[in-house]
Amino acid sequence: MVLKYIWSVTLSLFLYSSHAFAKDCEIRIYAKFSGPIGDPITAVTWWDKKYVSLTYSTLLRYDENGNLTPGIANTWRVDAKKKILKIILNSNITAHDGTLITSDDVIFAINRIRNEKNPDRNKFKNILEVSKINTHELEIHYKEISAYDIYLLATPRLSIYKKDNPQIGSGPWVLKKSNSNTFNFERFSKKNSIKSCSHLAAYNYPLQKALEDFKKGHIDLIEYLSLGQDELLKINKEIEAKGVAYPINIFDTTILFYSKQKSDLTENRNALLSLLYNNKMLIDKSNDKLAGNVVSSGLNKLYSEEISIPRNLKYKMSPEIIWVPDSVEYKGALIDNLQSIFKSSKMPITIKKVSLAELYRLHSEKTVNFHLETITLQSPHPYGVLSLFSSESEENFTGFRNAKFDELLKKGLAAIELEGHQHFAEASRLLVQSGYAIPLVNQIKYVLVRDNIKNYNFSKISTYHEYYSTLEKN
Repeated sequence: MVLKYIWSVTLSLFLYSSHAFAKDCEIRIYAKFSGPIGDPITAVTWWDKKYVSLTYSTLLRYDENGNLTPGIANTWRVDAKKKILKIILNSNITAHDGTLITSDDVIFAINRIRNEKNPDRNKFKNILEVSKINTHELEIHYKEISAYDIYLLATPRLSIYKKDNPQIGSGPWVLKKSNSNTFNFERFSKKNSIKSCSHLAAYNYPLQKALEDFKKGHIDLIEYLSLGQDELLKINKEIEAKGVAYPINIFDTTILFYSKQKSDLTENRNALLSLLYNNKMLIDKSNDKLAGNVVSSGLNKLYSEEISIPRNLKYKMSPEIIWVPDSVEYKGALIDNLQSIFKSSKMPITIKKVSLAELYRLHSEKTVNFHLETITLQSPHPYGVLSLFSSESEENFTGFRNAKFDELLKKGLAAIELEGHQHFAEASRLLVQSGYAIPLVNQIKYVLVRDNIKNYNFSKISTYHEYYSTLEKN
């Protein structure tokens, strides 16, 4: 009897202590969310789409090897004519309100993204209709199914939510509370080890403060840092062996976009291009060529993109503004360098920061001539970046129109692997040759992880963050 009592007390203490440990364990990450996203189709920035992937699930997923795996969809099959995609849903996917995700919810989400005004609507233009078979089966009818159409089903662009309330998702985390710069999440799935952390806090403030908090132990994880070698050496010194900085297989390119709204802007563009070249601000391979690639990460190995640099230009420009989304904050050194060049050359150019949503508004009013932005390759498919500049794109604010470019994108979608990438690389070459997109910096991304975090594996986390649920903290 005594032994039974001791065993009962011991078990109770174990369960209590385990529960307390899990409840108190919190992973703290640096993020640039613009605010709580109550509706996935309102997410504009890359960071906001990452926020969506915390609280919403997708039909398909990519595993750490880049292979498509089931998500909300259990099976998917393309018909012989490549016109119909039949999807059978998992029958046990539970939304945050406790109800099951059904084909009605999926159809509602697909029709909203393709019909309502939103930044990603154009990407789903290949869908003709969506039809319900039963509670857990549906068909998506396409003009012709491409690899990119399947890829989209595994991205936060097509997040799935309840038909009667887009705020209710079925993602691995649930937002519990937030303020202007802190977002607190609780793990929705309880299937992971009791040792893994069940709480997640995301902090949105300047990067320099995040680095200081990382050194102090207030931040555990800083992802997607775009760094040059000098910046990497500086950060490694600053973190004082409190963690590790290591590269991940993601690249980005910072690009100066030129919007041809008026015919007399070409002279301004050429003067600016010449100025940047002479100050070694361009990705150059020879004395009079501009080289680079709008889509980096591997495609540069196939082509060296080149355009002739205007020579012997006098630096005469009418006053210009280069607009920079505030999400490009971590490019502070680049922006400072640009401002210094403009000042020393007495060029009438001002750099102004705005939110990405505000930049979209200014573009719609055709008041933006130049803007600077960092674009990340949408691995594993580069079409997403290049499609921004297609003739049919609703996001193509540059005015770039090129029939051969459009045709190369179509060929890239229809092809597979290397052959398709060659078409995309050639399309990128045309875009750079046009001078509408001027690549300034190609950088690899890094992750900073505190040394007390266990089980971190970036290749597993990708953009969906489900594997934050496996992280342990000593």
